[in-house]
Formats: sequence, C-alpha cells, structure tokens
Amino acid sequence: VVRRPLQSTDAWFTKAEPLCREGDVGDEAFLVLAGEVSAFRKDGALDRLVSVEGPGTCIGELSVLDPAPRASTVVVSSVAVRALRLSGQALRDARDASPAVSDGIIRLLVRRLRRVGVGATPAATAPRES
Repeated sequence: VVRRPLQSTDAWFTKAEPLCREGDVGDEAFLVLAGEVSAFRKDGALDRLVSVEGPGTCIGELSVLDPAPRASTVVVSSVAVRALRLSGQALRDARDASPAVSDGIIRLLVRRLRRVGVGATPAATAPRES
C-alpha cells in the first residue's frame, strides 16, 4: 500500500516518452507504479543502456537529493508507464519525516551502485607468503 504524499500527482507516459533527460536540472522524482522504463547515459555519441526498472523503483531521486543535473535519460520501454510524480520537496519531506523512507532510498542507491560494480566484493585470492 502506497500512501500518496500531498505534493504528488498520477502521471501516465507512453512508449519512448522520457521521464527525465541526462543533463537537465530537475526537482521532481517518479515512483513507477506500472510498466517499465530504461535508463541511458551518454557514452560519446552513443546512448548506453544502464538499467531497466519496473514497478516500485524511484526515478530522478538523485537530482532531488543532490542538486545536480540528471545523471541519465529515462524513457518508457513498455507500452505505457503509470508513475507517481513527486515534487522534490515532497520527497525530501518524506525522507526527513520517516526513517523507513530514508532506509528505502539508501537501499535503492546501494542496489544501483552494486549493479555497476561499486562496492562489489573482490574475488578471493590465495594468502601471500611472507
């Protein structure tokens, strides 16, 4: 059960429609309720697929939590996406008011870091002889 924050609206996006664009300044986040989105980052002249996300994931939270340009372009990869559009202030207020929300944001960010190999446990090696 998702309790609707006061500063949020339901939003529908259709296939290939962007939720956010890399480099743009943003002060809103999206909680994906239905459908799938794909995140891309510029790699020279190419757009490199970073991840595919589905219901329950939050998109755009980095720009809300750390005011910087968007890190990736996120587009709808299914027929449509239903999302809860959260103002930046609503997300920050929820984070500040609820340890559970803060914990959820931290877990989301840690999963993303692990997916790209940050913080991965190195392979076991034989002990060195002195």
